[in-house]
Amino acid sequence: TKIIDASTRNLLNIGTISSGDITSGSLKVSKDTSSLVNFYRGNSSTAAASFLDFSFNTADASEAVYARIRADVETNTNSGQGGDLSFHTANAGTVTEVMRITENSKVGIGTSSPSDKVEVYANGADVALRIHEDAGTHTARLHLREGTQDTHIQNRANNGFEIRTENNISTSNTAALSIAGTGVASFGYNVQMGGTTVIDSSRNLTNI
Repeated sequence: TKIIDASTRNLLNIGTISSGDITSGSLKVSKDTSSLVNFYRGNSSTAAASFLDFSFNTADASEAVYARIRADVETNTNSGQGGDLSFHTANAGTVTEVMRITENSKVGIGTSSPSDKVEVYANGADVALRIHEDAGTHTARLHLREGTQDTHIQNRANNGFEIRTENNISTSNTAALSIAGTGVASFGYNVQMGGTTVIDSSRNLTNI
């Protein structure tokens, strides 16, 4: 059994090696447990960070970093440690952070300090979250849930959208609100203003 095997093809194998194991790639790690690779830096400071850089050549054959994964120490309490993981890309020659997963399981895109479970941020620019379905045969949906109560905000035929609540989630039921691509709004139930019904389910004006 070989522990480290450097072949004549500039390939490196670490772990238990069998004949013919090195077939592609530059590094193969073989270990029959859950932790294959452990990057360890002996520093407990909350300013400590470890990088994994991805480098390529530029047009003049100079090596440069194109992307980076970074781990940061955020909380160094004994048996209560916490860390962030961030992703960085190169743009116009500068490697900057583009996404972060914090120690408290929040995801920030465009921000290193997300205030909600997922936050998408752009400073001084338009920002959008796109839920996309190209074929036109399926539903693009935003699914909201509080406890066991569901709400769907989703696309509908003719370039419109609809809102479905717990009692009308199924598309066989009337949606709570539908807006067609033409801008026509359809209410499936009573319309209220200030808690008072003004249009009932039979489309009659009331309390006016």
